[in-house]
Amino acid sequence: IAPNQLHLFQSYFSSYPHQSIDYILQQSPKGFGHAILQTEQYIDDEPFVVMLSDHLYQSNNNQSCLEQLLNAYRQNIT
Repeated sequence: IAPNQLHLFQSYFSSYPHQSIDYILQQSPKGFGHAILQTEQYIDDEPFVVMLSDHLYQSNNNQSCLEQLLNAYRQNIT
């Protein structure tokens, strides 16, 4: 998250008080790949999901796209 946009995310996600959300700031705009690399020390070789705030994720059934992705992961984990 760009430092000047942090308040927007915090405001939005404050509507979900039972969710734990960590914010990682990208101090200067060095691209998408760099932004993901900034999370490396927090991920610790665990699975993670990248969702882009300017992309629309629309499902054609009653499950969200994220829920479908997580279900597929759980079914195929070895």
